[in-house]
Amino acid sequence: MPNNSVPVELIGRMKLRWESGDRTEDISRELKVHASTIRQYAKKNSWIRSSKKHEVVSEIERTEKETMIADKVERSVHETENFIQDSERMRVMVLNFQTRLLRNRDKDTNEILLEKSEAELVFQYLKCCKITMETLSLSYLGKRKALGMDDALREDATVLPWED
Repeated sequence: MPNNSVPVELIGRMKLRWESGDRTEDISRELKVHASTIRQYAKKNSWIRSSKKHEVVSEIERTEKETMIADKVERSVHETENFIQDSERMRVMVLNFQTRLLRNRDKDTNEILLEKSEAELVFQYLKCCKITMETLSLSYLGKRKALGMDDALREDATVLPWED
């Protein structure tokens, strides 16, 4: 294969393999490039063989780690934003129910006046909001752990709501 017909991406792969210390014959066979072409490129471009192997490997590992960390950060930010939005919706619902309760107060005694059926309905709604918020919190803590956002699991995350 003449020098001028080797694609740029193939030259990059040849250089990487050469500098990491791979044998010319192995590079030639796997990349389907004549061994003399590889040697010519190495000589012409002053590729350094073997002495950079540890640097090349550590650079690849560093790049992979940075990519993985960036992906985790992006996913964790997304999960946190979702949790905040869900929490805000739950807060608004609870405030609406509280307003409904506090609207019906006796002016003299400040006692809440509701019919039993309405009071039971509001109580059920508030109970559902509490259960939903606990479920959201446990889910969020689990996602944080799964995404590696927390190094250690908090002790209170293992306590179920009915055990506290």
